[in-house]
Amino acid sequence: MIMNLDKNNAAKINLEELVSKLKAEDTRYSRLTRGLLISYLILIPIYSITILVDVLQTGDLTGLAESICFVISFVIFALVMRNLYKEYKNVNYSLSIIKMLKEAAKRYQPFRFKTLWAILAVLFMVTGIFLNPSISVVSRFIVIGLFIVAIIVGLTIWFIKYKPLRDKALILINELEKE
Repeated sequence: MIMNLDKNNAAKINLEELVSKLKAEDTRYSRLTRGLLISYLILIPIYSITILVDVLQTGDLTGLAESICFVISFVIFALVMRNLYKEYKNVNYSLSIIKMLKEAAKRYQPFRFKTLWAILAVLFMVTGIFLNPSISVVSRFIVIGLFIVAIIVGLTIWFIKYKPLRDKALILINELEKE
């Protein structure tokens, strides 16, 4: 189905092509989040056991606070990845066109409530880094710089790859709701 758009949106949007692209990206994103989830589920017990062994062997609790911050960060990231994995794996393309497009537009928003959880995880990670006295001030700021670069790269990828999908879905929603 090709939708002809009004004068403001002179291009034609092919619904089947858009749905095909959405399915491909949903599948790719589902695989990515599953891989990250597995990584975190491996890291959490390994890091927790390492912390426990270190505390039991040395009796030193000075590094415990930053280590706990990292574990909390990993747990939050794992929960976010699990939620995203389920969301992208279980997309229902058999819904009505308008409902499916609205859900796709929501999925491909750059900032959502789930983003706040990821930011909380990053804050725990940064706190762990700042609590560790063996990490130099320069290294701390390098890590913060890397987080900022990661955000910029993520937004750039969204702008190039996902924004066009979201915009096309929003245009089609608008056209369908006018009818």
